[in-house]
Amino acid sequence: MVRVAIALLLFVLLPSVAQAEKRIAFVVGIDKYDNLGPQQQLQRAVNDARSVGAALAPLGFEVVSAENIGRATFNAQWQKFLDKINPGDTSAVYFSGHGVEIEGLNFLLPRDVPNISYGRQEQLKRESLSVSELLLDLRKRKPQVTLLMLDACRDNPLISPEQRALNWGRGLARMDAPSGTFIMYSAGAGETALDRLPKDDPDKVNSVYTRKLLPLLKTPGLPLHDLARQLRREVHELAVAVPHVQQPAYYDGLIGKFCLAGCEVTHASPPAGTFALKEGTVVPNDLPPAVQRCLAAQGEKKPWEYDWAKCGVVKDIASATSQPMPKATVPPKRCDGVEAAVGNERRCLKPKDTFKDCPECPAMVVVPAGSFMMGSPPEEVDRSIDEGPQRKVAILKPFAVGKFEVAFAEWDACMFAPVAAGGCKHRPDDLIWDHRRSSRPVINVSWDDITNEFLPWLSRKTGKTYRLLTEAEWEYAGRAGTTTAFSTGRTITLEQANIDGKTRELVLGPGVVQARQKTVAVGSFQPNAFGLHDMHGNVWEWVEDCYEAHYIAAPTDNSARTGGDCRNRVSRGGAWIGHPGNVRSANRQETPVSTRSWAIGFRVARTLSP
Repeated sequence: MVRVAIALLLFVLLPSVAQAEKRIAFVVGIDKYDNLGPQQQLQRAVNDARSVGAALAPLGFEVVSAENIGRATFNAQWQKFLDKINPGDTSAVYFSGHGVEIEGLNFLLPRDVPNISYGRQEQLKRESLSVSELLLDLRKRKPQVTLLMLDACRDNPLISPEQRALNWGRGLARMDAPSGTFIMYSAGAGETALDRLPKDDPDKVNSVYTRKLLPLLKTPGLPLHDLARQLRREVHELAVAVPHVQQPAYYDGLIGKFCLAGCEVTHASPPAGTFALKEGTVVPNDLPPAVQRCLAAQGEKKPWEYDWAKCGVVKDIASATSQPMPKATVPPKRCDGVEAAVGNERRCLKPKDTFKDCPECPAMVVVPAGSFMMGSPPEEVDRSIDEGPQRKVAILKPFAVGKFEVAFAEWDACMFAPVAAGGCKHRPDDLIWDHRRSSRPVINVSWDDITNEFLPWLSRKTGKTYRLLTEAEWEYAGRAGTTTAFSTGRTITLEQANIDGKTRELVLGPGVVQARQKTVAVGSFQPNAFGLHDMHGNVWEWVEDCYEAHYIAAPTDNSARTGGDCRNRVSRGGAWIGHPGNVRSANRQETPVSTRSWAIGFRVARTLSP
């Protein structure tokens, strides 16, 4: 039986001294599929959803449930659920039903999904529910910790048995765990998850994975990491006895210790007479969580002013000694952005924050997560045939982008680095345009020069992962939330970018500055809404992707396209020379990887890993 049970559970660790957060759960089970055959109907999806809802309720969740719903109803209930969530709340979402992987992304199938033949991926995407977009919706509500659980048979129910025998459509795609997220799969890559045991299955209610999950959800003092490992062991032992290979996988983006039913408390309620509740003392930091929450509910007070008896603690001020209590540890402030290493320290980075990992390193700007329509609409002036079809792309995690195009000064730092540091060997020609060489964007560097020399050197020097932007990341960063041909609007002028002025006024606008006919210093123009300079013009910018003459089957996340003609890569943004239509946000150019040109440079990206 092909089935998928997908749960997205969001849990928040109780802070040291804070009021308890609200807990909301959205639980969905789908057994019936109107347009699929008898063999694709499910038996235990609704039961699994009901069981998970029953397990979450005692943990303090307000459970909103739905069964056998279509796409429109799901979206309506999803919005109702989102409206209940406030920043800092704990949310749980559980979906039990069919799911598929399409071009590296995961989609949930509602009850009314059409019976779409394998290979018609674009139609199936439109008729299903994108897991990536659901995650983006939740991230906007700012949960502190996200647990994504995929309990799946990991077979595509819409392909033929012959194709399935060849492992086509088998499995859900891996999902990179953003910071603060913990992802669990019911089976590893290339494996299928059992809906039930063959023959005489003693459990007539739940799937193999869910029956082992339920008691662990309710186990006090069990951190998520230990829960995932124990669940993998128990499911594997049960499956191998039939025999079947099923080893649940997990992907960890969490920092710290998190427990679903509360973490273990090493200290009981303090006995009477142990508090030196005199002026100058503070509340100890090892109080049980229930006591901490009770005190926090009384507001901010001095230790001797709390109603300790109300919180179940007996105190004896008369027996207090002059010995002060241990100083409480101040809980760390909640990071509303991304916690990441910068240089030798850790910082909480928010959108538009600027940082450098070393004095000679490129300045980086934090670009937020989000989604956008990639490519140009048919009505856009100067639209190229390789800029479509338009598609929605989801950027799930914030990432860092070079504030400016890489300048000669930064390439020189690589070129003059010690031999032992593996610096750059290629010395690019600057054309001696003027004495301000160091501040101009580096030119005459090929894709091979950048990826074989500069990026490895910068990554080794900083200990961080530096790379080229992917094509999707570049257009997302270049548009900065706009949908027009340029981030400046329908037109762009010579006062806004270093572009060729010899063009129709319809595209360029009424500029009054003469074309410069060479590169200018990076940062000479105002940044876009993300804080990035020169995304239009100055020099073309190499990106990671192999060139393909269309966006058919292109990734719908921020990953690079690695198929196609990889002897040719994509460059974006246009340059100081050529038609201004080339500097449109959607415009792209095919360029051989060995090309060194006076009109092509690059900017860098950095993964914001913890």
